[in-house]
Amino acid sequence: AHGWVTLYSNDFEAGLGDWSISAGVWEVGVPTAGTNSADGGSNCAGTVLGGNYPSDADRRLSSTPITLQTVTGSEELRLRFWHWFSYSSYDAGYIQVSVYDSANATWSDWVTKGSWDDSFGEWTLGDIDLTEYAGKKVKLGFYHIANGPYESTGWYIDDIEIVKGTPVFSGDFESGQGDWIVDKVVWEVGAPTAGPGSVHGGSSCAGTVLGGNYPASLDSRLISPPVTLPVAGPDGEVQLRFWHWFSYSSYDAG
Repeated sequence: AHGWVTLYSNDFEAGLGDWSISAGVWEVGVPTAGTNSADGGSNCAGTVLGGNYPSDADRRLSSTPITLQTVTGSEELRLRFWHWFSYSSYDAGYIQVSVYDSANATWSDWVTKGSWDDSFGEWTLGDIDLTEYAGKKVKLGFYHIANGPYESTGWYIDDIEIVKGTPVFSGDFESGQGDWIVDKVVWEVGAPTAGPGSVHGGSSCAGTVLGGNYPASLDSRLISPPVTLPVAGPDGEVQLRFWHWFSYSSYDAG
């Protein structure tokens, strides 16, 4: 969206390639459990493609080393990927980054940049800010942790990209999600078929599941791109205005 340039991509259509797996669990191929299909093409990576992940097995899917470009001004580097996940209690998936120290020829400890520990039955876009690592050599890690006593179908990853660009603010969602970020799924952008059944203006809006009820026990945030606010002046005001429709059950809120 808005002139983002793709610096790196991997869709797993050629298999694992130059990525690595730490002692099993992660597989690359055609899924026959969980999502039952890749986000794009026929292949994806997943924590056991044909069933539940094993108990008490922590495993990482790691990228080849990637040297990130530098940025200027308001430019950002972002990791974008499509994922589907279903985790049992006490289990989770983590996005991690390790940085190469050229002076000592060593890799840093893995740093967690995002996590998912629940279930959502649709492929959804993950978006992680990597701007702090601009100009550095990094490895990306998709770290799966299973602590038992129960297992589920786990985490499936597809269509990974690192992109560079300047985020642009747009608030009508007519061009899709744009540069907005969803941190824990639930939020979708498009034409609603449940709730209000229509939008305030145009044909698209953002909603907590456009075609039905939001899932239980899953908190999610829809995050705007950066916005530089004008100076209000001595008698001026800067206001946020938006149109919304809502229906919340007991103990739930926006």
